[in-house]
Amino acid sequence: MNEKPILIETPEPTAVLWRYMNFKKFISMLDRSSLIFTRLDALEDAYEGRLTLGDYKLMEKITNSGFDDYEKVGRKMTKILNMNIDLIRSGIYVNCWHENVNETVFMWSHYAPHGDGIAIKTDFQSLQNSIADEGVVQFGRMKYFVNTDASMLQDDRTVPWLIKRKEFEAEKEVRAYFTDYLGAFSVASNVALEVNVPVLVSEIIVDPSAPDWVVGLVESVASKYDLDKPVTHSSLATEPYS
Repeated sequence: MNEKPILIETPEPTAVLWRYMNFKKFISMLDRSSLIFTRLDALEDAYEGRLTLGDYKLMEKITNSGFDDYEKVGRKMTKILNMNIDLIRSGIYVNCWHENVNETVFMWSHYAPHGDGIAIKTDFQSLQNSIADEGVVQFGRMKYFVNTDASMLQDDRTVPWLIKRKEFEAEKEVRAYFTDYLGAFSVASNVALEVNVPVLVSEIIVDPSAPDWVVGLVESVASKYDLDKPVTHSSLATEPYS
């Protein structure tokens, strides 16, 4: 059975969100009072926002039912669609968060490797309230699909930058995003948007593999930027059965 069209869904206001980063990005966030939004076509997954296998199946069905020369028409339709989708991808900027009550080993290892990681803890309402450009930035939970089933072309309410393949489901991602179809930022792969950092951050967690003294260093750095929030060592740094 094919999955139903995907609609925008947002977390509850109190949903716990995490953002994992290295220490340099943490300093940059404090120094610039901003979050970095990355252009969709500059993200690690090269297939972000692109057509799915289900879309190609749908195009094959349409062209086979209406044209004699499917191979010629199908290639042309695919080329046109991909050109339009690439334009869309170059005008979408996203900032990604992990929704979970607890921190996770996967997120530490994938997004904050080498022992210099920092995790910012917040909730969905605080994330919304912290962003200065109110009304410009929108939010949505990612939906994860089987590539052979989902089709973005079947419903115009589908949001291509809020869906990913099942293989990424462990990310449990919530996205803040804005569109830039007029091209104000489209030459830049990253854009910094102003945020109220004390409103955004509820707690700062230090990488589990970092030595204990790093906790004090992070506290000192945060205090220099008037960020009076708890700084703790990751719970993964403690013995599980002690």
